[in-house]
Amino acid sequence: MNTEIVKVNPAEYGVEETKAAQIAEQFKPMLDKMVELEAEYNQIIVLPIEKETCAKAKELRNKYVKIRTGTDKIHKEQKAFYLAAGRYIDGWKNAQLFASQGIEKKLEDIEKHYENIEKEKMIALKNERFEILKSVCDNPELYTPELMLQEAFDNLVNGLKLAKQAKIESELKAEAERIERERKDAIGVERRNKIVHLAGLIKDFQFVNFSEMTDEKFNEMFSEAEQRAERIAEQNQRQSEENERLKKEAEEREAAIAKERAEAEATLAEERRLNAEREAKEKAEREEQARIEREAAEAAAKKEREAAAAKLAAEQAEKQRLENELKAKQHAEQEAKDKAAAEEEAKLSMGDAAKYQELINDLEALKSKHTFKSAKFKKAHAQVVELLDKTINFAVSKQ
Repeated sequence: MNTEIVKVNPAEYGVEETKAAQIAEQFKPMLDKMVELEAEYNQIIVLPIEKETCAKAKELRNKYVKIRTGTDKIHKEQKAFYLAAGRYIDGWKNAQLFASQGIEKKLEDIEKHYENIEKEKMIALKNERFEILKSVCDNPELYTPELMLQEAFDNLVNGLKLAKQAKIESELKAEAERIERERKDAIGVERRNKIVHLAGLIKDFQFVNFSEMTDEKFNEMFSEAEQRAERIAEQNQRQSEENERLKKEAEEREAAIAKERAEAEATLAEERRLNAEREAKEKAEREEQARIEREAAEAAAKKEREAAAAKLAAEQAEKQRLENELKAKQHAEQEAKDKAAAEEEAKLSMGDAAKYQELINDLEALKSKHTFKSAKFKKAHAQVVELLDKTINFAVSKQ
């Protein structure tokens, strides 16, 4: 039987041997229990997988879990007490946890043998039915076929097949309607292109549905529009000749008016030139006056700023002088307080020094005041003496 399941080297954590022995002693009860369970574990792992074996595996795993949780409790208590040996305690806890978890995993696999078999069957059924659903629908992931009874699954598949067939028929019908619609649209475009140059002669041309119109109706519309266009063309010719005559007369009148306008614009341009020269001279005079006034204002403002700056500098110098006087006064008062406190502390220390030495002597006497016979209390007494030595050394350093 393995009597040393886990091994933690204290030297790796910088822990003294005496302290390491104390820590290891706290974990020993849990490790002893694991040693006791090892024989039972070796018996179970060689048994055939049966319901009774699964139950034994579960019972033993729970014992290991209890030991592991007990180890966690010890770990927390020891780490809180031995702060300096925290990393060493972590090593014990982690090593024991590693050893226990491997055993727990093996026992859990035995415990859940039949359960895992059922899960594998369920996965296989799901994959099989998923492939069937993929052949009859586009989104098989929306269903959970592995949870259905066979009759319910068959009904689902038949329903999806009917839905798929109906969808195919609907798509074929829609395709036929699309082809017919495109044929009519092509006819409509051809007719519109043929008659579009006569659109202004047809009432509500933009609303005419050429795709649904019969050939006879379209030809009748086209003929009437052409006849109307011919009549309008004759009228336009006569109107064009009349417009040409009126245009010639208008051009003659416009030439006379243009001559008069040019003479008037020349006179107006000369007046504008004289006005512009006068306005430029007046503007220059105004700008010069504004410059003189602006320079005078800037000089006055500069003088005011210099006076204000001089006043502010004097005020700041006075403020700094007062602050320096206050700091010097406060410093002198603090030095006087510190000196008085030091003198008072010296007076108090004169009476306490003898009593403090007596305290150290009492602690030294405690080391040999009691003696013990049992190994347990001898060991505990030695540890107490060690702590007293540290306390005495600390007290001496504070004298």
